[in-house]
Amino acid sequence: MTSPLVATPQPRDLSEGVVAVPALDTDGLASAFRERGLRQALAQLRNTGGPQDAASLGAVVLGCRLVWQVTGPWTDLAAQRLQESSESPSDTARWQRLIGAVRPPPGGSITGATYEGLLVLVGQARDLLRALIETEQPCVPVAEVARRITALIDSGTYPAGSAPYAGKIAADLNISAPRVQLALQDLAEAGTVSLGANGRPWISGGGVSDRPQRIAQWLTALIADGVYPPRSFLPVRPELTRSLVSSGPSVKTAVRLLADEGTLALLPRGIPVVRPDLPFPSRPCVTMLDAARMLKGEPSAVRRTADAVRETVRVSHNWWQCRTSSTPSATEVNEQIRILRATVSHFLPPAVNRQLTADDETRLRRTAVTALAELPAEPFERVWRAACIGASLLDLLRLTQPEDTARRRASATTSTSPSTR
Repeated sequence: MTSPLVATPQPRDLSEGVVAVPALDTDGLASAFRERGLRQALAQLRNTGGPQDAASLGAVVLGCRLVWQVTGPWTDLAAQRLQESSESPSDTARWQRLIGAVRPPPGGSITGATYEGLLVLVGQARDLLRALIETEQPCVPVAEVARRITALIDSGTYPAGSAPYAGKIAADLNISAPRVQLALQDLAEAGTVSLGANGRPWISGGGVSDRPQRIAQWLTALIADGVYPPRSFLPVRPELTRSLVSSGPSVKTAVRLLADEGTLALLPRGIPVVRPDLPFPSRPCVTMLDAARMLKGEPSAVRRTADAVRETVRVSHNWWQCRTSSTPSATEVNEQIRILRATVSHFLPPAVNRQLTADDETRLRRTAVTALAELPAEPFERVWRAACIGASLLDLLRLTQPEDTARRRASATTSTSPSTR
């Protein structure tokens, strides 16, 4: 029995068609030549990673070598663009990522090459070449884009409470959306704006967003009330952002503010820990049962089923997420907080009687303190407080009704699995 013939990929001349990089200077003609060369290099990768490269390991290795041969002559130009981006942390990180992604292995040896890895490498090479092409066209540096956005905030073009899409900002400035998004990342790191989970910026006014400052003030209150006692670690970033119903960059900036004030110490890798010598006095801790009695409201206000609790929390979160487009009345917010507090008082005692981990006890204290705290006067901040109480209430629900959480997870798994007959 004869085996079927397998097509063997023909060796490619890797040097054929490789474009030499013109000397770098500021002359417009040289820039045009560089752009032409970059586009030709991009065209060389058009068929790399196609079905023919999946035929054998040799074809995969040959494809990887071609990518490195095509991008190699442009690494000096990319390194220059990296130096030019020094004023923008996000642009610097982007160039570092692009350059590192196409760097060949030491000695040029290839081990463990796969067709999937080749596809990733080709995509990264194309990203690098396209980024270089963009810099050869009329291009505003990312740091300058950030300054222009800040000027629009200061002038009131983007007023306090507004949430302009990155596409609108790009159209207003006549600048590409990717560069605007990089600039927004820099502004979020600096605390000028807050970025939502979808990357949409929130403007708090005055040119400098007060969102991180508000988060820092609330974290200070939680520390003073014993939720996070001295020498304790703050929760990991995902849990902290979820409990604060805030974006990651805003929470990160707030943690830095508290570190600068001497409330937190940042361990290696940025892990925040509460300092033993706080710059403010601590307040006596309230027991969970006392908190339940203090929060107890009318029985009619209590949401007793898991579905009713989740719906109440959903409303609170939607109010906060949509605060710039539709703000609930003060009466609605106060009634919502009354319902949330009464529901917390209903679920606290059963949670206290369970066997809890140290993290669970911290979540219980946070829930009690958040629900008991004096409400802020500003309407927006009161909406945020309702959302924070709702986030803590969900933690309380998971502790007291674990079977409901398990049921929801099983239902979600079933709904996403393919149906069988």
